[in-house]
Amino acid sequence: MKSMRHLIHTLALATIALLAGCAAKPATYELYGKEVLSTTAPHKTVAAAVHETWPALAKFTAEPNGSRHYPSLSQRSRHWSKGEPKENANRVLIRFTTEFDDTSDRHVVIEVISRVDAPTLIFVSCQGPGDPLPVVNKIVSGLEHRGVRRAD
Repeated sequence: MKSMRHLIHTLALATIALLAGCAAKPATYELYGKEVLSTTAPHKTVAAAVHETWPALAKFTAEPNGSRHYPSLSQRSRHWSKGEPKENANRVLIRFTTEFDDTSDRHVVIEVISRVDAPTLIFVSCQGPGDPLPVVNKIVSGLEHRGVRRAD
């Protein structure tokens, strides 16, 4: 009986500490030049920001039914974990890549490398004239829309 009370007490204190830590550290992002961002936002927030980026910038063809078709769009992802996934949920490493041709005929590649216990890195490259800043700005806009702020 005493050990059950101790376990419940320990879990309650751990939960309070976790919630206090989360509340004290809002998600932020940082820019490194015109091609690299890092963010403390959760993976799903980053994925959502990237997912709304390509429809806004990619070249598309209109289908007869009014829908859009993105012939150059390619998305792939892969993840790794150390040991058993249930035991090491925090050690999952995720890498996803989105590629498309934009309306300026540049080939755009957005690569995201994410780990639960480390900042997520976002790499943007464009093959063709101009820099990747419009793509980076669209991703930043998506992050800010989701409450992620620029780091001081």
